[in-house]
Amino acid sequence: MLRLIGATRNEAKLAELRRLVGDEATVSPLPHDISLGDEKTRRALTAVEDGGSLEEIAAAKAVVWSRLLPGKLLIASDGGLVIPALGESWDPTRTRRFAGESATDVERAEVLLARTADLRGDDRQISWRESVAIAKDGTLLGQWSAESEPGFLATDVDPELVAVGRGFWIESIWECPDLSDRRLASLTPKERKGRGDHWSQLESPLRRFLSIFDQ
Repeated sequence: MLRLIGATRNEAKLAELRRLVGDEATVSPLPHDISLGDEKTRRALTAVEDGGSLEEIAAAKAVVWSRLLPGKLLIASDGGLVIPALGESWDPTRTRRFAGESATDVERAEVLLARTADLRGDDRQISWRESVAIAKDGTLLGQWSAESEPGFLATDVDPELVAVGRGFWIESIWECPDLSDRRLASLTPKERKGRGDHWSQLESPLRRFLSIFDQ
């Protein structure tokens, strides 16, 4: 079985990556004793989140970390919230950081709802775009992207639902109109897959790649 290393130590993200690859591979976290190499590499790691798109960031994560772990397959992902009504004033690549680096998930949700409080009806429509990349020895081997079926921003924050997301705080304020406006955080894995979840869309192409990959 293929062994991948996830370019993250976030347990929630690792869990999603493991579900994504299924039985085609295992996904381990980044080792804690890894050397960050020279100053150039350290700068590259610092800058990796500042790409121009979700695809560029995901690819950079996989490529940069794969240079530090020669011979290993690295898998990385980056995702962001899409809010068409905000136009260029909203940057999906800063979804986690737009409220400040030290903000809690509840604070992020509250700030976002305050920022979109004037949006009405279809202008509250949102979606999520995710990009996944695999690299080895500094070379990008494959990349896939998907965008979820749309939902709508809620108008209130439930801290208990925020906690359920384990870092995926957007799910707590995402209403699913096709499921009686239930929040995304409350759906079962089967319900998520049935409504075009972005992770589910990524499963087939990624697993197909892994099944034929020749190390």
